[in-house]
Amino acid sequence: MSKRLDIPERNSLVLIEISNIAKHGIYCKLKEFEGITAYCHISEIAGTFIRNIRNHVKVGQNSVAKVLRVDYDTKQIDVSLKRVNDSHKREKLQEYKRQNAAIAITNLIAERLGRKPSEVRDVIEPPFISMFGNLYTGFEETVATEGAIISDMALDDDLKEAIIAVTAMSIQISTVTITSNLGVRSFAPDGVRHVRELLEAAEKVANSFEEVESEITTIGSPQYRVHLEGRSYDEVLEVLDAIENEMKKVSKTLDVEYILERKKN
Repeated sequence: MSKRLDIPERNSLVLIEISNIAKHGIYCKLKEFEGITAYCHISEIAGTFIRNIRNHVKVGQNSVAKVLRVDYDTKQIDVSLKRVNDSHKREKLQEYKRQNAAIAITNLIAERLGRKPSEVRDVIEPPFISMFGNLYTGFEETVATEGAIISDMALDDDLKEAIIAVTAMSIQISTVTITSNLGVRSFAPDGVRHVRELLEAAEKVANSFEEVESEITTIGSPQYRVHLEGRSYDEVLEVLDAIENEMKKVSKTLDVEYILERKKN
């Protein structure tokens, strides 16, 4: 739902439902575009020679296809099944689920306000797409920031309150945590100070990433624990990499040795 279209764009991925099977191809309903159908030639159904088309597809089957050609005047569309890999299918299906979830949330917001869903969507969709790319991501960010992210949007207060309340009930933000054991030791005469400086440097770097919660605690010298929590593994891993890079640099000047063991939760 990054933008509303009456017809798909060339090279985009679409969700299809096979409605008719002909001798040289299949006809499909485009599930995201009301009243729009597409054609898939037999040569675009599979990467192998097809002797009997019905051995590969059936009426009512749902799948993901790639748009090859679009005639915007006649609304004739050609698609391909064979040019969509498993990764693309998973991504498209996930996107479709998020679209439907965003529509459902918008309907709840409208119901709460006593307005028509289309009216509410017309108001909130443009600023949300401008800031977040799509509605669902905007709803997620609203929950994650407890509404702060939309405080400056040009929306009336009742609408903002409804968005915050409904998204809080509808979306549960999942998190990823990484807990790493950290062993630190120094043989310098003032080794305790050196160890402390290394840990302080690590904490400073971790705290610079505001989107990830971080904590470095002691298990019992010389063992420590680094706990990071964020909304994606890549996001949390970026912080852990930054911590390790900083410790690698600082440890050389402080004459400190360390071992960082990574563990994903």
